[in-house]
Amino acid sequence: MRIPVEFEMPGDRVLIRRDGDKLVLEPVKAPSTLKEILMAWCEEPQLPSEDDFPDIQDVAARPEDIL
Repeated sequence: MRIPVEFEMPGDRVLIRRDGDKLVLEPVKAPSTLKEILMAWCEEPQLPSEDDFPDIQDVAARPEDIL
């Protein structure tokens, strides 16, 4: 969404919410502490199952005589 320069906000992300007949834009503050980062990660949607790590055949290493 493009807005006039005089209404420019810090950052590159905004939160948009409806308040009655109005749309309210609020800047999204970047997390500055570890707690804020972890809380932001908790709010992220989970990845779909096709993005899970694939099963890996874990073959035991062969013993080698190195001495």
